[in-house]
Amino acid sequence: MVQKETLKESGKNGRGYMWEFSDAIIAVGVETRPKAVKTDADIAAVITAYKAEALKEDKILSETNASIGEYQGRSFVVEKDGNKSLIIVMAWEKFVVTLVGANLSKSPEIQKLVLEAIQSFEFVNDK
Repeated sequence: MVQKETLKESGKNGRGYMWEFSDAIIAVGVETRPKAVKTDADIAAVITAYKAEALKEDKILSETNASIGEYQGRSFVVEKDGNKSLIIVMAWEKFVVTLVGANLSKSPEIQKLVLEAIQSFEFVNDK
């Protein structure tokens, strides 16, 4: 079952979608920002703010560049309460997209499935 929510409760504009499974959670958030992200410095500022707010209580195990089309950002593997999650944060123009694959199991098979689900995400362009 997909849960849909607005991001207004967190003081942001956008939508979030979450799929809950017995051993994992997959979430996609799309935030609309008032100021367009156009430069590498703008993207870096988005990532820095995300790390300071959303990842402040997580242990960052790895951090790499991430992109889908024009969207650029960072990919994080984080650990919290003994569980690993993959988080990808990307920005372009007035949008910030966050993909989260939270593993709630110690099973390597579940970890692999969560990783594959997040890494398979792509934007569909109807040009």
